[in-house]
Amino acid sequence: MTPPYPFDPPLRLEAVTGIDAGLLKLALKGHLGHGSADDFLDQTCGHLQDRPRTTVLRLDCAGLTGMDSVGLSALLMLHRRTTAARITLHLDARPPAVDRILEITGCLAHLDPEAAGAGGGRRSREKAYRQPWEEVISASLPTGPPPRPAEPETTA
Repeated sequence: MTPPYPFDPPLRLEAVTGIDAGLLKLALKGHLGHGSADDFLDQTCGHLQDRPRTTVLRLDCAGLTGMDSVGLSALLMLHRRTTAARITLHLDARPPAVDRILEITGCLAHLDPEAAGAGGGRRSREKAYRQPWEEVISASLPTGPPPRPAEPETTA
């Protein structure tokens, strides 16, 4: 099978060095997809192993030329690994095409709960991970105490 974008440059990761030992910044350049997803995961996890005190991983996505479903799967796998390692993952400077994929698939709220909030505002962690249909159901449920059954009238 040929890659969907054979003319895109291969994905490159560039570490952006900084003073903070708990922060790791990686700049992504190229297409994140079928041909590059495994290398992306290997290289990113390698950077994290080289810096064991990392608590925040920021991926600069400005250089991404595109992403397919396999690339999205790689991002989700990275999110699982960073969450298990108690590392906060941020996707910075996402191009519109990447944002669109994340919004259509419903992964934006999962990968970046702050960006998924109304107007880009912060949402609670519980609400950020809820699906839209869950909010519709919870909005239709009564919020007060259950109604008391009517007592039968007695005639005296």
